[in-house]
Amino acid sequence: MIHFKKLTSAWFARECGSNTFGRGSRYFREQRARLETVHRVSPTRISLRGECRGSKNHPYQLRVTIEEGRNDVDLSGFCSCPMGYNCKHVVALVLTWQAQNTSEVSDPAAIETWLAELQVDPESERRSREEALLYLLLPGTGNPDALRVELLIARRRRDGSWGKGRSCRLSAMSYTWQRPNWMQPIDEQIRDFLRLCDAESWGDDCVLTGAGGHFALLKMIDSGRLFLGEARDGPVQRGASRQLIAHWRRAGKTWQVQLEVAPAGRMLAVNPPCYLDAEQLQAGPLQLPDGLDGERLEWLQRAPPIDAGQAAAISRRMALAAPGIPTPKPVRFETVQGPPVACLTVDFDPDRAEQARASLRFDYHGLAVAAGRPETSVTGSVGDRLLQVTRDFDAERTALAQLEHSGLVATEDDPAAWTIAPPLDATKSDAPRDRWLDWWQHQVPGLEADGWRIERAGGAGFRLSRAESIDGEIDTQGSDWFGLRFD
Repeated sequence: MIHFKKLTSAWFARECGSNTFGRGSRYFREQRARLETVHRVSPTRISLRGECRGSKNHPYQLRVTIEEGRNDVDLSGFCSCPMGYNCKHVVALVLTWQAQNTSEVSDPAAIETWLAELQVDPESERRSREEALLYLLLPGTGNPDALRVELLIARRRRDGSWGKGRSCRLSAMSYTWQRPNWMQPIDEQIRDFLRLCDAESWGDDCVLTGAGGHFALLKMIDSGRLFLGEARDGPVQRGASRQLIAHWRRAGKTWQVQLEVAPAGRMLAVNPPCYLDAEQLQAGPLQLPDGLDGERLEWLQRAPPIDAGQAAAISRRMALAAPGIPTPKPVRFETVQGPPVACLTVDFDPDRAEQARASLRFDYHGLAVAAGRPETSVTGSVGDRLLQVTRDFDAERTALAQLEHSGLVATEDDPAAWTIAPPLDATKSDAPRDRWLDWWQHQVPGLEADGWRIERAGGAGFRLSRAESIDGEIDTQGSDWFGLRFD
């Protein structure tokens, strides 16, 4: 019987990663997930199906299994998103299911199953002495910094140790009509993750890389059959999260990046990253420092030595491209505050008025920020100055309201792109050109008086001017015809 009390934040962080759990919790609070079906496969296994809206409101399809073993609860969530497994969308769906079932009811069958766990199962005892699959972590061939997985099929001795065993290829786990006796359900999951590491290398060396390597490592630990080296030190246990420290160190005439695990251990190049502590025989997730995610960490690992004479200039470029990332030399930004100047660039040609657009941005001390960006703080350079701007969202919202009141509307696909609003009276057939010209004549002066900076793209195409007076002259020509001329 699966107890909701076991599905804690620590459980989610262990199964999916703390960062993924945080993002999935936000999606749950925003009610992005929708639960479609719940199937209780057995008292210890539940299958969920549903969908979750992603960052661009695209719905991803989800298939989730929650299974309780003797010692813990396993989460296997497959998603149609790019990450594919135990992602933030999976977290949101499980939290939605959990919220809908907080009031547990007594289940007699589940109670009997729970009490039966206290009894000794002779069949289970027999299976424990049968052959099983062992996983050995060894240095990568040709790359000692990498870790590869070697497979062995071995039998447990009566004293609890494992026999010598025989070698096994990953392909032997794949091309079988039925599961071999030496494979357990968790081994099938591990196989699938190992195949994700490097589809072209499986069957020979299987190096732990990427998301597949991350989840394969954790599942191998959970199997209780992961060992270090030919000596089979272990089994490796799952340890608490540790901190990754990234910094640069001067080595002669160059600066080189250094990645260290605190308090001890080595970083494993999987995504999200993990650590391995060979002394404590522990492995687990790594907490990344501020300014780094998995993609930037991978990029930082490839950093070549930086010449000391170029360190300051390269540090500046790094800080501008990725604020917060560790740099060889310290980079200091000038913090500025204050309301921005609303700027509007209008691309309008009277001959193509239907295609006219206005681009909205906000100018913070010379640093332009496009409307609709979510960041609360923006960095950039203005001349030789490096600026860090705290955005004034109240002032930006006021400017948006002014622009809407003037007769423009934001487009659906880009909050920084605006166009002329349709006529209020649907019976009128005002052409877009006339509405744009009317807006330019009657609304732009008021916006500029409020501090707006408005310009036309290209600075050409048409010119508006106010006439002091208009003289008209009518010539009658007989037969109900007349001539009209304005000067």
